[in-house]
Amino acid sequence: MSKNLTYGEVTSIGRKELCNLIKEHIKPTDRFIDIGSGYGKITTEIAETFNIPSIGIEIDKKKHDVAKKICWSNRKNLITLIDGDIRNHLELLKQVNILYADNVTWENGLTDVIFKNFNGVFYCMRPPKEARKFATKHDLTVSWLKDSKSHVYKINTKDLR
Repeated sequence: MSKNLTYGEVTSIGRKELCNLIKEHIKPTDRFIDIGSGYGKITTEIAETFNIPSIGIEIDKKKHDVAKKICWSNRKNLITLIDGDIRNHLELLKQVNILYADNVTWENGLTDVIFKNFNGVFYCMRPPKEARKFATKHDLTVSWLKDSKSHVYKINTKDLR
């Protein structure tokens, strides 16, 4: 099991775009997770925007430590930041129903593991093979493409099971 520490982030505009996508089906009882949460910006944005519990899990301890230091929020009680590999914390996927994964550079198979263990609305940059025909594509502003947008795919796994 290798650690992929490649970094790129969704910009502040992109975080608002993601929130606009998520708000179409948000309920007060929802719970969110950002896998590969980096500095915790999306995790914090979701908690602050929707007032729901929001978990960020990051494999890179240095990024996780920075995220803990910079998490200044009036919704801190709703934000959980975890230092770890999601493969060692699959139980978290049973606790949430909205998932975001910036999985562009992930090793083959990791997205599939997450997809098979999750039941809810799944937003990701690269959809699992078995769900590609069910995914809807949306634009998202990111830091790694100058003057351009990446795509985020929405898959409602409940519709597939």
